[in-house]
Amino acid sequence: MENIPNYSTTLKYMPFLFLEVKKAASLKVQGLGYSEIVSRSIKDNIFQVNTESRKKEIAAAVIKRLSWI
Repeated sequence: MENIPNYSTTLKYMPFLFLEVKKAASLKVQGLGYSEIVSRSIKDNIFQVNTESRKKEIAAAVIKRLSWI
């Protein structure tokens, strides 16, 4: 039996974030780990958002989506 995750409504309150996922995927291909992507999101503001909490929120959503690939 497959390991099917629980139902989640994340896409309802979090937009698709195509450009952000694309940017994070590019960093992952370059060899960065997920924790490095999060720290770069906070330190370098790679997703270009205003607040630190939003930086962390977007980074977490993007990493969650990338982990399925």
